[in-house]
Amino acid sequence: MECYSVETLTFKNPILRNVTTSVLITMVGSKRRAQYMAELARQRPTEKVVVLHNQGRKRCRKHGVRNSLQDLWHANQQAFAMVPPGEAVLILEDDVRFLPEFAAYAIEIEHFLLQQKGPCAYNLGAHVLVS
Repeated sequence: MECYSVETLTFKNPILRNVTTSVLITMVGSKRRAQYMAELARQRPTEKVVVLHNQGRKRCRKHGVRNSLQDLWHANQQAFAMVPPGEAVLILEDDVRFLPEFAAYAIEIEHFLLQQKGPCAYNLGAHVLVS
């Protein structure tokens, strides 16, 4: 993990009670830090939030990583490796924005995630733009 540094945040009274860990992926020196830190403090998604600071492929050589998409996939693999197998984890990027409805649906989200047998990905609702 020499291409990454880790910062661990702890929140009381998180929105998700049974999914205990989130990993937020960001680039070292990201200009979005104030925004994502405020968002995390406002919503408190999980008890533990690990901020995974990625040096990026240009600063740190990663086997098989030749473009930004592969670098993001590599960072996601690092995020999943940080939690025990079978444990649910919320993966976030540094442009995360939670809608007020997140708290209202927390029980249903957790119920769905925790009843899965085997690997599962659940999209909380990415806002996709086509240009």
